[in-house]
Amino acid sequence: MRKLAPIMACALAIPLVLCAQKLTPREESLLLPVEQHVSGIVVDSSDGPIAGASVQHTTTSTKEIVTDLTGHFELTTRAPAFVIRKVGFEGAFVRTQNAQSIRITLKQSQGTLPVCSQKSPCSSIDGFGCVFCLPHIPGIKISEQGNDIDYGQRIFSVRSNHGRQSIQHAGGPMWGPGIPFDEDVWDSVEYLEKTYRFGAGLVLDARGQTKSGKLWRIIGRFGETASYREVDKESATQLDRVLDGLCIRE
Repeated sequence: MRKLAPIMACALAIPLVLCAQKLTPREESLLLPVEQHVSGIVVDSSDGPIAGASVQHTTTSTKEIVTDLTGHFELTTRAPAFVIRKVGFEGAFVRTQNAQSIRITLKQSQGTLPVCSQKSPCSSIDGFGCVFCLPHIPGIKISEQGNDIDYGQRIFSVRSNHGRQSIQHAGGPMWGPGIPFDEDVWDSVEYLEKTYRFGAGLVLDARGQTKSGKLWRIIGRFGETASYREVDKESATQLDRVLDGLCIRE
């Protein structure tokens, strides 16, 4: 599992901004053949406009796309799908080809992640500003913490017919924005996203199934993620027991 490739400018941006980077060959293969123009309005459950919602995974540029005071936004993109996010609301997954003129209702996010109990053993990343702690689940192997100059990581793995399948828990001040990879979002035939408040920002819990039937999931915040990618269903069920038990270390 690769490390998110952060850029210094990203560290100065708000937690939901992902700086533009050169697309990988895999990402290029998922793009639509021609650009699509999309215009829309984002509202809450009371039909009130939501200003400042961020439109992400669009490939557009280093300029962030956000809704204006009336909740409107426009973009032109070859991305096959994108996600609209706003702190305090659940993210909305949108397929570009069905979105020439759309109205999106964001649901308010509910609940918070639990604070870790001293009675329940869990493993976290020592240092690097990390707060996620993942539970000890029978059958899941937990690695020792590995450190680089600017991040630490642990691997939670399970053996399957496809070899070792694993969660990478990692973080550090330059680790990244804590959101899914573009290629995972674009390749998904099923997508689900929840958000939890964390300080002035949020913790994102997003998951999907790709066209090949493989599963991915990420729980992330700015500077920290716990995630798996390209995992079979049986292994994902076991690894989800770890991610579902994630708590916040005070």
